[in-house]
Amino acid sequence: MPTIDYYTDGFPPGSASCLTGWHRLQPRREDIIWSAASVGKDGLFDLLAYGPFGWDEIRFRTYMVAAWLQQNGGSEITRSAVYNDALDPSEKGAVSFFLGMAFAKLAAEFVLDVPWLIHLEKLRRIHPVVLAGRSRPDLAGINASGDWVVVEAKGRTNSYSQTVMEAAKAQSRQILSIAGTAPVLRVASQAYFSPSLRVWLSDPDGSDDGYNLDITASQFLQLYYEPFLRIPPGLTRIQRIEDQPYIFFDYKDLDVSIGMHRDVKKAVAEHAENIEQFRFERRFAQTDTAAKFSTGHDHDVVALYRDGLAVQLGAKWSIESMQSPPTDR
Repeated sequence: MPTIDYYTDGFPPGSASCLTGWHRLQPRREDIIWSAASVGKDGLFDLLAYGPFGWDEIRFRTYMVAAWLQQNGGSEITRSAVYNDALDPSEKGAVSFFLGMAFAKLAAEFVLDVPWLIHLEKLRRIHPVVLAGRSRPDLAGINASGDWVVVEAKGRTNSYSQTVMEAAKAQSRQILSIAGTAPVLRVASQAYFSPSLRVWLSDPDGSDDGYNLDITASQFLQLYYEPFLRIPPGLTRIQRIEDQPYIFFDYKDLDVSIGMHRDVKKAVAEHAENIEQFRFERRFAQTDTAAKFSTGHDHDVVALYRDGLAVQLGAKWSIESMQSPPTDR
């Protein structure tokens, strides 16, 4: 199982022990794919609205993990030889931006208790004037208690930068309130290599003279989930996982299947405000033989997430494969 060391500072006294000092995450490979594929200016499912172009973008994001990252002989995640030798500085900058976003989402779920997180660019549908041309954090989300949070994500090709972290803190302070209430948490996140992948999370003090976002929980959840609902039914299949119905679509060339609990679809359609209708248990579950055969995967487990999404990976994402250089996979 991969490991990622992370450091936290600035969180209020009395916070959980995981929010002070150095700690270690042990994410599953499915967790990293879930984070990488679903974060960005357009979420994973948004991309499907563009047909084959969207599918190519999903393929690109998924293979970003395979191409630029490698698990060393132990459990640490490092830059691959392709990352180190084949990219020029501007390309490395673009990859760092992507990795910063992906691992901010991973940390939000597994450290900060934030299952729902989207890029603020998506909110321009509701606030096109307020958000246009403004300095702002990258991400907004809802934690497991239904409270608002704000996250600014940075990525670095090399070691940690205090200058970059201070800029991230400043951006995280630019939103004063969401839906009439101040965020319970503002976080600056920085993903970097030293020499293995690490993440630094900081809770800045106070808030600046920023702006207010007037958005309801229902509107937020519509934006989070709605792109999945635009997938033509002919591209999806229903699969029961331990007697729970999930709507899946498969990318056999990627060896990846991604799904959503059917109850989420119903709650979105009803414009539900109660966060409990969207919350599920995060765990590994068994799939039946028929589902295993139909998807082509060579294992019978699926990762289920608290936002009602699910990810299943095949042999291309095995430990042995991810420990090999990308050119040998």
